[in-house]
Amino acid sequence: GRPYTSIGFYYNEEADPTVQRPVAGFPNLTEYITRFQARQGISQGQFYQISVLPHPAILAILDQLAAVGFKVLFDPGHVQLELCNGTSAPGAPCFDSQQALDNIKGNITLVREHPALLGYCE
Repeated sequence: GRPYTSIGFYYNEEADPTVQRPVAGFPNLTEYITRFQARQGISQGQFYQISVLPHPAILAILDQLAAVGFKVLFDPGHVQLELCNGTSAPGAPCFDSQQALDNIKGNITLVREHPALLGYCE
């Protein structure tokens, strides 16, 4: 494919794009990105903990972002792994949790062909 050059931000878990929490005069983060940041040349972002949202909410967010050409580095579930045994310690046996692995696979399957997907991250 063609090279993709972007300017972007990391959005922390408190910036859940589905929550009606005002951001710089906009009703929520998704509105702020689509109606302001994208128009200013911001073209990609990573949302921490997006993968714990219900699948319809994830798709709704990605659809809105794709509509303005915004790309997402998608975290398919590092939070799932941290939650599987209550720790994020290095070497923790998180991959022993079939449910955590199933959630990650489901998230990847959900977004893998989405036009807003730039790539995966942790």
